Amino acid sequence: MIIKSMTRKTGSFAQLIDYLDRTGVREEYHIFQNLYERQMGDVCREFENNATLLPKRKNGVTLYHEVLSIVKTDDLSLAEQKAALREIAQRYLKKRAPENIALGVMHDDAVDNLHYHFVISANGYKTRKRTRLSKAQFARVQKELEAHVLENYPQLKQKVAINKKAERKLSKKGAELKRRTGRMPKREQMIGRLNSLFAASSRTEAVSLMSRESVEFYQRGKNIGVIDLETGKRHRLKTLGVLDEYQSFVERVELTRLKAQVSKAQKRQEVRETDAQTQGVRNAERSPLKEEQTNAVERLRPETITENARAFVAPETVEREREETINRQEERSLEKIQNERREQMKDFRAARTDENAQTRKR
Repeated sequence: MIIKSMTRKTGSFAQLIDYLDRTGVREEYHIFQNLYERQMGDVCREFENNATLLPKRKNGVTLYHEVLSIVKTDDLSLAEQKAALREIAQRYLKKRAPENIALGVMHDDAVDNLHYHFVISANGYKTRKRTRLSKAQFARVQKELEAHVLENYPQLKQKVAINKKAERKLSKKGAELKRRTGRMPKREQMIGRLNSLFAASSRTEAVSLMSRESVEFYQRGKNIGVIDLETGKRHRLKTLGVLDEYQSFVERVELTRLKAQVSKAQKRQEVRETDAQTQGVRNAERSPLKEEQTNAVERLRPETITENARAFVAPETVEREREETINRQEERSLEKIQNERREQMKDFRAARTDENAQTRKR
């Protein structure tokens, strides 16, 4: 499965929609999102009217033209593949731009693939606000969609493309070191230690592995890194190329913790209800434990797990980072005051020099 995205900075809706709705296109596979019209001329005017709400901006995007394609397979009939692709395309639009107006048109004239063309408005339906996804958000939508296709449509025989990880290659210096000494470079050793840590399925196991591997995570601003406790050297996870693995690891551990929390809440609630029945209590009010169970279930939603996932940063590391930040701020403040005083002294000396010169002239 492949997804391509292109932007247009002029409102050329008519030209693009004419290209999409060419001869031979089956209308039954058209997708209309937040659109009231069904005739292409009316749909085009609906896009144009919505685009007039966009604030004027130099080089501002007016529309997105995107393509979603799958490779054809002999294991299913063409009609079955088209039906599957239509569901996939609808899911993509709901994840990609749920508030925008969008048109999807399927093309089946390629020899080896089926694909959808999408016209997506830059702003939401009847709003002035542009709804742009960051690169990270767009990548996440693509990865989630590919995972959905591979899991729910194995009969389509799609290969992993978006979620495929590139093999890490040693630098020339690292490869030469390995060739001469047989030892891996320190950077590669750290990646290996982290990968063994990221296999942990619970927080307890993760903490144990962190101790075994002699590593400690730290966070400075938005950057997450790891400290090699043996050497004191720091590495940013993004620089090491393992940031995605770290985020998946944290979310998995957080999910395990929340599931255990739900299970405990359910067991405590069952015990409470059993006690209530034994004592002949009827219509018992909802207990705080039930509230706890409901809240824990809410926190199991994927987006909540992502929001609540916390870095495995030791408290003393957090405190140390906080103190270092405060010290840096104090140093900058002191330096600023000193610079201001120097400038004031320069101005004062210059004023005195001018005054003395005028006095001598008199």
